[in-house]
Amino acid sequence: MNGLRMHNYWLISFLFDLILYTITIVVFIIFGRFILQLSFFYDTSYVVMFFFFLGWGLCQISLAFFFSVFLNQAQTASIIGYLLSIWVTLVAISLNTTLYAPPQEVTWWLLLYPTFPYTRFFFYLATACGYKTCISSFSDLPDEAVR
Repeated sequence: MNGLRMHNYWLISFLFDLILYTITIVVFIIFGRFILQLSFFYDTSYVVMFFFFLGWGLCQISLAFFFSVFLNQAQTASIIGYLLSIWVTLVAISLNTTLYAPPQEVTWWLLLYPTFPYTRFFFYLATACGYKTCISSFSDLPDEAVR
């Protein structure tokens, strides 16, 4: 921390993480829209997509802060971070497409960990573009997604 006050340290860490996340999302959107030319990036409402990615980024930064309280070594944090990122996301995707496939709703306790609502919301956005028309406003989303 090199003598920083605690609130300055947390603010700088938050801004640094937000900038890295923003760069990653911008590359993701540019790649999906201009290189792969996916309708998901053309036809989904920009407002819905903005709030979707903003919410996800804030959740990721919050989780990083939360886990940094418990993990002191960088190597341990990296291993646990990758395990949580990969395995929990795979479990969430498989639950969304099998056990909790629509019209089933996800149980409330799964929504407490941010990966589950993220993958559920992404599932709704992607299936709407694949099977019908892409989401053009928040009112087009199912009730479960906007709660």
